[in-house]
Amino acid sequence: MARTYFENRVRFNWGYWDGRAEQQRGQANRVLAGHPDQPYRLGYLYGFAEAGKQIVSATSEDAWIEALNFGDVVDDRAAS
Repeated sequence: MARTYFENRVRFNWGYWDGRAEQQRGQANRVLAGHPDQPYRLGYLYGFAEAGKQIVSATSEDAWIEALNFGDVVDDRAAS
């Protein structure tokens, strides 16, 4: 079975919204240090943190740009 590849931006977005949702439900921040998908893990951490600070955002774009600027994640969309 072939694996589907999703760009870092997409995986970051999934993590971002999972993190926001868990923070808003009052769940504890999951420890994802060993998570094999770094973009997802970073998105989760950014989303969880923003929701905790009551930052309202309709997209994960600002968090994505911040992660790029800090060098936390690589934009692999430009490679094609």
